[in-house]
Amino acid sequence: MIIRPLFLCTLLLMAGPHLRAERVTDLSDTAIAQRYEQRRKFILDQAVAAVVPGDPAKGSKFDIAACLQRGENVEAALARLAHLDGGPPSGNMFWVYPTVAVMMAGGTTLDEPSRTRIAELWRTYWPSRGDTENHWVLTYASLYLAAQAYPGAGPERWFNGKSSAENMAEARDYLEHWMDVTTAHGQGEYDSPNYLEEYAVGLSLLAGWAQDPVFRERARRLLDYLFYDYAVETLDGLYGGAHSRVYPRHIMAPGRTAAAALGWLLFGLGDYEPSERQVTRHQLREELPERGAKIIALSGYAPPPILERIARDRSKPYVERELKRTRWRMRHAGPESFVIGDKRTAPVYKYSYVDPDFILGSSQGGLLQPIQQSTWNLIWRTDHAVYRCPTFFGTQPFYSAIEGSMYFCADPDVVTDLIVRSKADYNSPDKLPGGSPYEQVMQSGTALIALQSIPAPAAFHHTTLFFSRDLGETVEDASGWIFTCGGPVYIAYRPFVAGEWKPNDWTGFLGRGGGGILISGDFNEWGTGHRCYVSTARQNGYVVQVAPARDFPSFAAFQQAVRALPLAFTLAPVPTATFTALDGTVLHARYGDPPAVNGAPLDYAHWPLFESPFGHAVAGENKLTLRHGEETYSLDFTTNRNAAPAAAPAAPTPPAASAIPAAPDSSPTLFAAVAMTGAQRNTSTPSDSGLYRRQTSGEWVHTGPRILGVANVAIHPTDPAVQLIASADGIVRTADGGRTWRKTTGWDVADVRSIAFDPAHPARAYAVTAWGPLRSDDAGQTWSLTQHGLDRLYCQALVVDREQPDRVLIGMEQGLYASTDAAASWSRLDFPAVPVARLAQSPVLPSVLIAVTTGRGAWVSRDRGASWTAVDADTATANLYATALSPHDAALMATGGWETGVRLSVDGGRSWTDGSGGLPNRRIFVLAFDPVEKNRLWASTFEEGTFYSDDLGRTWNDGGLYGAYGADFVFAGTGKRK
Repeated sequence: MIIRPLFLCTLLLMAGPHLRAERVTDLSDTAIAQRYEQRRKFILDQAVAAVVPGDPAKGSKFDIAACLQRGENVEAALARLAHLDGGPPSGNMFWVYPTVAVMMAGGTTLDEPSRTRIAELWRTYWPSRGDTENHWVLTYASLYLAAQAYPGAGPERWFNGKSSAENMAEARDYLEHWMDVTTAHGQGEYDSPNYLEEYAVGLSLLAGWAQDPVFRERARRLLDYLFYDYAVETLDGLYGGAHSRVYPRHIMAPGRTAAAALGWLLFGLGDYEPSERQVTRHQLREELPERGAKIIALSGYAPPPILERIARDRSKPYVERELKRTRWRMRHAGPESFVIGDKRTAPVYKYSYVDPDFILGSSQGGLLQPIQQSTWNLIWRTDHAVYRCPTFFGTQPFYSAIEGSMYFCADPDVVTDLIVRSKADYNSPDKLPGGSPYEQVMQSGTALIALQSIPAPAAFHHTTLFFSRDLGETVEDASGWIFTCGGPVYIAYRPFVAGEWKPNDWTGFLGRGGGGILISGDFNEWGTGHRCYVSTARQNGYVVQVAPARDFPSFAAFQQAVRALPLAFTLAPVPTATFTALDGTVLHARYGDPPAVNGAPLDYAHWPLFESPFGHAVAGENKLTLRHGEETYSLDFTTNRNAAPAAAPAAPTPPAASAIPAAPDSSPTLFAAVAMTGAQRNTSTPSDSGLYRRQTSGEWVHTGPRILGVANVAIHPTDPAVQLIASADGIVRTADGGRTWRKTTGWDVADVRSIAFDPAHPARAYAVTAWGPLRSDDAGQTWSLTQHGLDRLYCQALVVDREQPDRVLIGMEQGLYASTDAAASWSRLDFPAVPVARLAQSPVLPSVLIAVTTGRGAWVSRDRGASWTAVDADTATANLYATALSPHDAALMATGGWETGVRLSVDGGRSWTDGSGGLPNRRIFVLAFDPVEKNRLWASTFEEGTFYSDDLGRTWNDGGLYGAYGADFVFAGTGKRK
């Protein structure tokens, strides 16, 4: 590396690739640009060196891209690429962007065999777009560029049956939408020390290689926007303030985060240590290490110099206020929620006090981020932050199916299990990240109050304060205050209820590796030696007061000053506290009320999108103005927004040709929709989910795309070659019995929960989603929203009336709704305001309907839904997920649910018996009566496969699909659904 003393006062080199922080004296544009170029070159040099000639097991796709872009080590890079792409792809959205990085950076250096192989993978592999905003940004940025690379390619060239023009238009439309929402209302995955990298990756790809100059410039500006968001709350590269998406290692060791690594590349902050710093080194997939820094370096993006000046300017303390939002809330949105478009979210009010030596930052508390929330924290300046844990924070541990089903569309009884598969600390009592609906936080300057009011049914009744091993002397004072110090900051903590000291991993959970690779990787390096102060009380609270050590002659003087501060608190009837801070500010908080500072309630209604000495933005205006001294820099997202290019017309549907051969006995074909399997850990791991067809031999054959989150399948009433799959990715259609498939919805349709054709109008189909119902008038080729008359939109159940034309019933988060005008408008039925999981109409007597709910058992109607009666007292408060009505006998019906097993009635719901003998578990998610075998009932258990009974549940036979978590059974060729 060439060091220019004119621009760098000192750049210290240690052994290996470790680079110490730059000590900078020249902050001119030229000096900043030249230092950045040196760091960028260093990153790419490291990438090229990671590919080892003769060893095709070394190097990531980003390293390959660097070799191809620079024309160095090309032969070894191509050999490594062939090795990586030699088997079936996996990883979904984590496959698409490394592949696109190679496609874009590779340019003309990429050889023809590699190009051919990549093109074939785009045709055959269906990469799920995932279930979070960062997943979608990664997916759609990559899809946009991949489509750009194949101009004019038709639907036969793509996994989703859409042409390049269609894919490009859909991708751009989503990305423009996301940019608009982010710059008007804040990010949904806000200020994440880890996931900042994911957003940087997607935007850097666009900023580097989008051919449309307007779109490329918008991506570059949004990079500036996100990096300002980081720069204004960073201290030597450590990301301060409240966060979303933090794993334990990120919250305990802020120097070991992707944001800290980007801080070195972007602004020369902190130390560069790829073997320690880059969190992705500890991920399972070998393609992914150090992705953020390498893709930014490959793209040619350079941050505007004002960002480094802001990131380095800690000459005096300042307050940064920011408005963010939660991720989209599907259910349990709460009274504070509001609608953007047709999605619900809630505001996040961030407050950070940035001192030259520390940052104390917070949000208001509550469930602001699923699973991985950091409500407040303190970080401080330290040398060699990669090896240290300069942090202090508190949490009220919480987990619940309410939180899980607020943000994910999984069923309440399984959502916690599904979360724990990839975030295994989620339901641990010694968890450290996470939000709680029972906690409220307020902050002013260097003081903070947190209050907790925890109901008895909550899983945990304690609060946890994390005391890092990096803290110095700790004093437990007779006044009730606990004093400690972290480098240049003094800390005072006053619990309202005395607690006890425990190791931070007091159950041994994290250290044994159960927390997943990002949680427990290298745990012994960063996760040991800490302790927690655990206070157990349902009515509780605490005060935190911090101060720079430079303001006091000694630690003892700080303690004396804090002991003299007025503090009054009570825990009954609700926690309440009034505290006068060191600066004389009076903080008042009463649980359930707006907090007040100096007698004035905090004005959350006019909270700025950004406000500090360095930047200002107003919610809804899509503008951000940066300032440093007399310098200004404007980011305006209201201009130069081109409409997404018009998509090419949809490819004509091939003539329907049934690919479902009739069985020798002319029996209908049984299909099973499999949502996921026990082997699947999360949305980025390989999956055997999808659509399965049962052969006459009893074997199941996978048909259709291997798409995630399959919830339902619909077979055309008169042409079984036309099939529709409802999935988390949208609606997928075949017109040739499964030989080819086409996604017929755009980016805005997700989490489709049920789908059905109208037997009276075969060209008409309906679907319900987590975001409202849909209708199609061309057998599922195009769709439109039909939300008139609905408030909350989460839908899960659907019935199209077999006899009354244009009548549709849907089960929603809070009861049943009906339409009599083919879903043009909706009205509420007389039914309890509870979540409806499944609906069914009798194939024999259409006036009979059954609805099963979560929490209120089963209900039967004998007048087409005009009135309902609760049935089966034994499951009156159960979570039921499955129901079926016999196609042979109107009085025969079945229900199933979580730990209820199979319940059967032979008298129209008046009496019920258990029919679960011989099943491997009593967790039932799908039931269906066979249209041919009169007494045969099919059942799908939770991850134990399918079973069938020929004697109404007295005995059961293995039906295959072991390990599957079923979502639906459908018999094709009968015109009858379960």
